[in-house]
Amino acid sequence: MYRLATLALLGLMLPAKAFAAESQDSCKGFITSLPATISTSGTWCLQGNLTTTLSTGNAITVTANDVTLDCNDAVLDNSATGAGTKRTAIRASTVSGLTVRHCGIRGFQFGIYISGTGGSHLVEDNHVHGSTYVGIWVAGDGSVVRRNAVLDIGGSTATSRAYGIYAADSVDILDNTVSGVYANSGDTFGIRTDNNASGSIADNRVKGILKNSAGVARGIHNQGSGRITLRSNNVSGNATAGTYGITCSSASGRAKDNIVVGFPTPLYLCGNAGGNDLVP
Repeated sequence: MYRLATLALLGLMLPAKAFAAESQDSCKGFITSLPATISTSGTWCLQGNLTTTLSTGNAITVTANDVTLDCNDAVLDNSATGAGTKRTAIRASTVSGLTVRHCGIRGFQFGIYISGTGGSHLVEDNHVHGSTYVGIWVAGDGSVVRRNAVLDIGGSTATSRAYGIYAADSVDILDNTVSGVYANSGDTFGIRTDNNASGSIADNRVKGILKNSAGVARGIHNQGSGRITLRSNNVSGNATAGTYGITCSSASGRAKDNIVVGFPTPLYLCGNAGGNDLVP
């Protein structure tokens, strides 16, 4: 196993080179093999595409605060492992200030998985394709998930549900595309939030959220959330019974200027603040 630690400890870092991505000039070092662990703060970069076929564990683990991981549009590929994979592409727990950007991620159970008591994370401009369970999972107040493409999620033989984007605590979810989410036997979610007291869910495009015979499908679902705002989201379904467009825990969550089409229940429990175009 290769681990990415400090330059002094492992000497795995290569000299920084000039790349198009703006972060390259400040790269502390490069990840050149998997699995890898980032244990010191700073900006870490991928130098090229990396492939793994292990069935469990993490491709990249982050254990330090204030880390930026910039993949520079390189791809982490685990697609050969198949639907039973229990592997995560990028994993962090109980850290704060993590930024993940410009990563292509294919074929993991979890694409990006940030959990724990930390916060102030930024996940932006990533392309997550073919995760079998969760495309992007972020927990921690003050975090932002924006401008990501999350495509063709679900089909795991190890878990029953599927989530395009999942967020816990007060997280803003902005300007993402979530397309094609399907759980084999449980519930399916395009975007789901939990305990989001004051976040904003805005300008997202959610489509292809498919229901199986046993579960429920929801485009944007806000569980146990407070004064969350939902604005200018486009949510498209296929009019299947048992599907919901945008749902809240109470009318304290306010929905405005959303377009929701193709769901028998386009807006459920959210306060309607006006301007919503709701077509079952």
